[in-house]
Amino acid sequence: LIFFNLVKNPIIAVTGTRGKTTTTNWIAHFLKAKWPNVQIAGNTPDNPLLNAISSLEKDSKTPVVVELSSWQLEFLDRADRAPDIAVITNLYEDHMNRYSSMEEYAMAKANIFKNQTKEQTLILNKDNEWTKWSLEQKPKSKILYSSSAELTTGGITTGIDGEHNTENLRMAFVVANSMGISWKELGDLTSSLPSVRFRQQYIYENDKLLIVNDSASTSPDAGIAAIRWFPEEARRKHLPLFLIAGGTDKGLSYEKWAEVLASEISRYRDAERLEFHLFLLEGSATDKMEKALSKYRDVEMSKYQDLETLVQDVKKKIDEAGGGIIVFSPGAASFEKFKNEFDRGEQFGALAKKYLVI
Repeated sequence: LIFFNLVKNPIIAVTGTRGKTTTTNWIAHFLKAKWPNVQIAGNTPDNPLLNAISSLEKDSKTPVVVELSSWQLEFLDRADRAPDIAVITNLYEDHMNRYSSMEEYAMAKANIFKNQTKEQTLILNKDNEWTKWSLEQKPKSKILYSSSAELTTGGITTGIDGEHNTENLRMAFVVANSMGISWKELGDLTSSLPSVRFRQQYIYENDKLLIVNDSASTSPDAGIAAIRWFPEEARRKHLPLFLIAGGTDKGLSYEKWAEVLASEISRYRDAERLEFHLFLLEGSATDKMEKALSKYRDVEMSKYQDLETLVQDVKKKIDEAGGGIIVFSPGAASFEKFKNEFDRGEQFGALAKKYLVI
């Protein structure tokens, strides 16, 4: 609220259940072609909203790209201004320990466009089922869509791995193109997209070992995105896969997560003849994971009280196998054992460096 009342810069605000951090970073990457000093702020430990205000005052014409959580959006409808461009990457069930229903959660997200005018822009994901609900809230702004059916890539061959990342990139394309970045420029800039910390971040890679830090995976849907993608990477490298999951519950169901995981494990072992190991870090969400997985006979798992002991045992398995792909994708919140998902990601990265890097 204070940020929006004080900042005069053009504001691109990004929210959503999944992909908002990646989309925010990629929007800023593209906008730097026109505004070299563009800033990222918001739901990040690197540049919180209030921290960014003083530096933005020095250059009020350069856009700022802000990532906003549902919690940060709860009072945005009381601000003196609305985002010039509002982006909703997608909506999925999340934070049901805070909101009484999916509709209440979606309503918090809708505050991102509630006070927009017809001169401002709202960008929605046409492929997401909750977009129809957003439109029923009767936004006054100009509406643009990102859509897989329409590709929204201007003929660019993206080379991006994973449908979830392609979805994020399409959204960033729409935003940047609406702000005057040509499709040719976008194509040129796509080859240098930055990786995003703790979002399926490759923190170490050689011929025999890949370590992925996906600590920002704080929901079953985010965990599913990793489960669906990294077995393909493991197949290409023909390496065993080690998945580390578990954490704090947010009132969410893990039935779909378990179904997808069991299917991938079965396909990986039966079709590829490769090992798939599941390591769980204890927590209230982990209890739900175990219960949901109990109906699948072929799923074997190991459960640990602390992350360091878990990583040490992963190291033993890696040594036995001669290498592998390690994916740290909790699929749950972090608060029972860590300050937040960033602290969790930092701790995993340190332990990986200490025990796993060959």
